Amino acid sequence: MHEAIFNLKPCQAVIIADFKENFQAEYNRDQESQEFFKKHPVTCLSFVVHIMSAKQQHIKVVYTILSKCHTHNAQFVIRALRRIFREPEFRGLSAIHWWSDGAGHFRNTALLDVLLEKRKGKQMLLNCEIDVSYFCAAHGKSECDSCFGYFSRLLKQSTPVDGIKSLQDLVNFFEVETASKTEFDSSSKPQYRFINFTCARLAKKSKKIEMNGFKESLHFSSQDGMIISSRLTNAEEKDKKTQILKTKIEESDRQGVCLSISPLSVSTQGFCLSCISRKSYGKECGTILVYKVLRLSFNDIR
Repeated sequence: MHEAIFNLKPCQAVIIADFKENFQAEYNRDQESQEFFKKHPVTCLSFVVHIMSAKQQHIKVVYTILSKCHTHNAQFVIRALRRIFREPEFRGLSAIHWWSDGAGHFRNTALLDVLLEKRKGKQMLLNCEIDVSYFCAAHGKSECDSCFGYFSRLLKQSTPVDGIKSLQDLVNFFEVETASKTEFDSSSKPQYRFINFTCARLAKKSKKIEMNGFKESLHFSSQDGMIISSRLTNAEEKDKKTQILKTKIEESDRQGVCLSISPLSVSTQGFCLSCISRKSYGKECGTILVYKVLRLSFNDIR
């Protein structure tokens, strides 16, 4: 990955994608009793993007999707990616190198099909070729993890006294705080963009690439109707496998639960913003209470 960033050519980019543990945002506070809060988990998906402009300027932008949709699957990632590709920095790019971990919402043949698509009118980004790489297991921290740590520090150090009561409040908070921290040294620090992302009903079926040895490979590209895979990003020709690019329609993978379906579904991980606003930093979120809520939620799903 670092080599790909270092060797970027004009009109090329590297994208590193990852999900953060869910934030939990407070919405309606009970005015008579400060002990009861209605908490809603918030999905946080970041794309760290390194771009070499046509004028050979290296630009780093961190796009962060914040959403109440908890269906963390390929369809959610695809829709989020289509949204950030509408940003002006992606205009005129000719090549993108995609990097992510091997979690199921990233490493699947539905997302791979969309990323490798080259037919006119079907490409994610017009006239732009994309190759796909996955980190190996135990790869360590990525640039996304550094961003998530930064967001956590901002919440702990700068949350308003009144707290953060809505998803848009959370977006506004991050926009203001990251802008104030970078304005003194904008030449070397990344730009941050936060998007309040509303995800409508996800497709029940999706088109997926049909191939052998998908799980054994970590790098994928396509050329002339063929898919090329290998265990290494810069593998020698003898170590590459080539097969005809075929697709099929199957049921979409389902991971996570959309809040609109199961409002009791909460995460034990992440940040409880209602507790942060009371300066307790999660101490008031009892593990027994959270366990009971999770158990009820899973029973509802069954």
